[in-house]
Amino acid sequence: MKSEKLIVANIKCSGCVNTIVEKLSALEGVDHVNVDQADKSVTVFFEGDLKREVLINRLQEIGYPAVD
Repeated sequence: MKSEKLIVANIKCSGCVNTIVEKLSALEGVDHVNVDQADKSVTVFFEGDLKREVLINRLQEIGYPAVD
């Protein structure tokens, strides 16, 4: 299993966490998503060749842009 960790500065509440988990979990190949509200990180665990850019784009679409 592969993983990708992204920093998302505007994670502020459990609603944010739930939205991020729901929307990223819907992507093909995603096994599970961990969101750490304290350190503002999103870690996506997946199978296959899911590109980092796909995750970044989905986060942008739902209003949670990743920070470089």
